[in-house]
Order: sequence, then structure tokens, then C-alpha cells
Amino acid sequence: MNSIDLDCSGSKSIAFADGTVISFDPLSDTALNTVWGTLVHLPCGRVNFKDPKNGLTGWYEINSVKKKPKDYFRGEIIKDGEVVSKMYGNYMGYIEFDGVRYWDVRDQTNYM
Repeated sequence: MNSIDLDCSGSKSIAFADGTVISFDPLSDTALNTVWGTLVHLPCGRVNFKDPKNGLTGWYEINSVKKKPKDYFRGEIIKDGEVVSKMYGNYMGYIEFDGVRYWDVRDQTNYM
């Protein structure tokens, strides 16, 4: 009664000048406290990526890391059926590929 789950279907794609097309699924959404309380929006679910030209697929899943808050995610990049990279992080804080941190919010310049 006080929450909404939105399951999205379909796909989107990005086309590049070299002819590469990457398609991906949309995330689902959960909204908590929609009538009373503090509204909370949580993106959740699994996004699958496909790049047939380069033999790449991949995925990431939000709210799937056990014993972690709901903003943690994990995923993989797969080339010709073999995992070539694993990703992990928190969309409010950092992203790591194979244990190397590529983005950390603490390193961002504050322009305010």
C-alpha cells in the first residue's frame, strides 16, 4: 500500500560510428513510502548488455550483494563466453573492475 515496484521490459541500444551497436535492458525501480514517510527510490534488478560485433556480453545487478546495503552492485564482462572482467561497487560511492578502483566519489572535484 505504501510502495511501488516497476518492472520494465524491452531494450535500448547505442549505435557507434564504426557500426558497433550495444543493446541493453532497462533497470527496474522500487519506490518506498509513496503515501507517508520519507520517499525512497531504489533502482534494482539486472541489466544485460550485448555487443555482437565484438563478441561481448555483460551484465550488472543492483541490490544483489549479500550482507551489503541496497546500492551495491556486481557484474561481469564476457568475451566469447568467457568472463574477462568482474565489476563491483556502490553506485553512491565507487566502481571497481577486477579489484582496481576506477571511480571514487571522494576523488571528485566539488565545484560549488
